[in-house]
Amino acid sequence: MNDSAIFNLIIVSICIMVAIALSIIVLFNTSQRRIMSELQKAHDNKLSLQKMLLENTVAVQERERNRIARELHDNIGSQLSIMNLSLNVLKSLATFEPKELLVIDQISDSLTSSIETTRNISHELFPATISKFGINTALQALATSVERAGVIDVDMQISHEWEQIEQSKVIHIYRVVQELINNTIKHAEAENIVIKSWTEAVNIIIRYQDDGIGLSADYNNYKGIGLGNIQTRIGLLDGQFTLQNDQHGDGYKAIITIPFHKPTLSENGENV
Repeated sequence: MNDSAIFNLIIVSICIMVAIALSIIVLFNTSQRRIMSELQKAHDNKLSLQKMLLENTVAVQERERNRIARELHDNIGSQLSIMNLSLNVLKSLATFEPKELLVIDQISDSLTSSIETTRNISHELFPATISKFGINTALQALATSVERAGVIDVDMQISHEWEQIEQSKVIHIYRVVQELINNTIKHAEAENIVIKSWTEAVNIIIRYQDDGIGLSADYNNYKGIGLGNIQTRIGLLDGQFTLQNDQHGDGYKAIITIPFHKPTLSENGENV
């Protein structure tokens, strides 16, 4: 075999080795992309499953709240009202000594107070106002109930409707605002709460602020049940939630961003 043939054989061998190497690299990259794609798909499926489980858990909680609220209102509340009515009828039909009347009046007052407490607990468990009149009315009723205690003033400023959010999900917004108000009542020593909501691009923005003592220095590491519930519900809305102390040292504020998609209008003006 002459030198030229040997040289050609070497060149061919090198080309074959390069082709094999390139094939291995391409196969490896393709395999890696497939593995990464499968891992990403598994991760997405895991997140989707986790979200579905959270949605189901919260839905079960809301159904149970609804059941208990109805039981309180329709059963216990009604029975208390009947007892109070019967007591008043008894009082009008018979003659009692002053001391006896005093006891009857005390029982009647206790029953009236229990009826009111039952009604309030029922409403806190599941605000029927949402399904009957919408979330704006329900939030205003929540603010009114807080103000009725005479300790905190609530300024509710909502400049939009909520048709962009599925009806089944507006309860999450109500619960978030309810939890923020409860935190202010329990911990903030505040006198005023301001809640504003508006639309911006493809988002609904909710800003909650009080004038209390503000958040502790390690609030970013705080993982209380109330904050956890807020984050869970906002997560189910694919939203974002941030907390921060007021820059002037006057209370704290929470910013909630909830994405939505406005309905597309057809040529005749109908939603599609």
